[in-house]
Amino acid sequence: MSFRIPNHILLGSLAIAVALIGCLFMIGWLSPGKDEFYIFRNMTGQDLPPGQILAAERQKGVTRDIHAQGWYFYNRFTRSAEASKVTEVGTDQICILKQESGDPLPEGRILAPVQRQPDGTIIKNAMGLPESQFKGELDEYLGPGKYRIHPYMYKVKLVPWSQVGAGQVGVLTKLDGLPLPAGEFIAPVKRDQQGNALLKDGIPQSEYKGILEEVLKPGNYRVHPGLYKFETVPAVKVEAGLVGVVTARTGMSTPAGQLLAREGQRGVQEKVLSPGTYYLNPEMYKVDLVSIQSQIAEFLDDKGGAPHADVIDFPSNDGFHIKIDVAVEWRINADKVAEIFTRLGNIKEIEAKAVIPNTRSIARVEGSKYNAKDFIHGEGRERFERVFFADLQRVCADKGVEILRGMVRKIQVPEEISKPIRDAEIANQELLRNQQEKLRADGAAEKMEAETKINQRKQQIEAETAKKVAETQAQQRLAVAEVALQTAKKEAEATLTLGKAEADVIFFKKEAEAKGAMAMTTAFGGGESLALYELAKGMAANTSFVWLPANEGTFWGGTLDDLQKWLIKRQHTPQAVQKPQPVGTQQAQPQGR
Repeated sequence: MSFRIPNHILLGSLAIAVALIGCLFMIGWLSPGKDEFYIFRNMTGQDLPPGQILAAERQKGVTRDIHAQGWYFYNRFTRSAEASKVTEVGTDQICILKQESGDPLPEGRILAPVQRQPDGTIIKNAMGLPESQFKGELDEYLGPGKYRIHPYMYKVKLVPWSQVGAGQVGVLTKLDGLPLPAGEFIAPVKRDQQGNALLKDGIPQSEYKGILEEVLKPGNYRVHPGLYKFETVPAVKVEAGLVGVVTARTGMSTPAGQLLAREGQRGVQEKVLSPGTYYLNPEMYKVDLVSIQSQIAEFLDDKGGAPHADVIDFPSNDGFHIKIDVAVEWRINADKVAEIFTRLGNIKEIEAKAVIPNTRSIARVEGSKYNAKDFIHGEGRERFERVFFADLQRVCADKGVEILRGMVRKIQVPEEISKPIRDAEIANQELLRNQQEKLRADGAAEKMEAETKINQRKQQIEAETAKKVAETQAQQRLAVAEVALQTAKKEAEATLTLGKAEADVIFFKKEAEAKGAMAMTTAFGGGESLALYELAKGMAANTSFVWLPANEGTFWGGTLDDLQKWLIKRQHTPQAVQKPQPVGTQQAQPQGR
């Protein structure tokens, strides 16, 4: 089945489709990336007034707002979009902004002051950036980070940090600010109640333009190139053997009659710098390095070589022309360096004003008191040197110069007087030499004779000593023998006495034993019973049973105790008395056993 769409419906649908396509064509959309943003330009509206660069509502031109991440829709026929990149400031950079719109700068100002709150806090716009009422380079900068900076509102300049190297001092001259008071050329910095300088990113702050009184020590600093002139100079380094004499160019004037300036006063400071490194403002302080080591001033007749003063010459007392080469070792008094520097100047000036003229003057005055031959003989020359250097030490000490040592290297005396004296001196020296040789030879002979006598005496002493030792030893041996003899006699007597005592002991012991045996025999009624008792007593340790006689021919058993009882009983029982038999008779023997 088919049907036919009416023409008016088709035309209406076509018109709607064309309208939709037109709307889609008119509408634009965009989505900025992570590190980009868009700005819009109005293509319709009123023209901008002279001096205005950003368009407000219903004005034609670049608008003020920026559009970051997200989706944005706009009318392609009335607005256009421009993409911009985010500005990235590195960790060793600062970003200087130049504002392209605003009022002209006030007279005498070169930077546009940013808008601040009453407490001094910077006011920032929607982009997070400082703004100023005036057109020009802002007096504030941006530190490291990422920023969406309107390309029509600001011009961007990235500059590196300012570096103060080791052994250097950074000097800042502020180019913008209030003019300095009359007569001043150093800009004072702001300080807290303790007197410490107020810093911003390590930079001292001041309201005035000019050379800042505070300096930057070694390090990296965010120095605004439009606000400050930055330069580095070497720090003051005082080496060993030197001191630094400081001259202050600012401060109050020193009172009349005061030679050296104190802290806060203008002039040569009474305190000097000892060895070390000092970070001083070269516009405020001048430092002269003065050596406190010893120096050598020479007066030579030699026109070549190292720099030196001319030889010292003068007429002698007897009218001869004398020349002397002199070397003087000197140094300045370390406790009076500032005073000496103020009065005389640096080392070369001190030598030229104090050492050289006084050496020359004193040598001439003292030398003219001696005859020419006195400078040839050692005694006269030594006296001249001694008096000359003593006077030089005394005179220079009053000026703060210490004379350590002096030496007359050479004295030139005219030939017509020096040759005869020299020849005579040589002859005299030769005579003295011969005399010395003779004295040495005589001394050697005397020494040999003395050594011979010493050796003889030594041998004699050794012989006498040996004799005395032998006699002493013989006497000692005789004494020992006598002691030994007496000891032997005593020992013999002791032996005889001891032998007699021992014999007596044995006799009395045996006598006691015999008497004891006789008593025992008597007690037991005879020797046979005692023998049996002793036998039984000896068997007691190993015998527990014995046979005892009961009657003749009869035995019975018993213990040792029984044996002892039997013996005791027998001791007390009367025994048959055996009659003596005549001699020659024989006892009848029992028959059988």
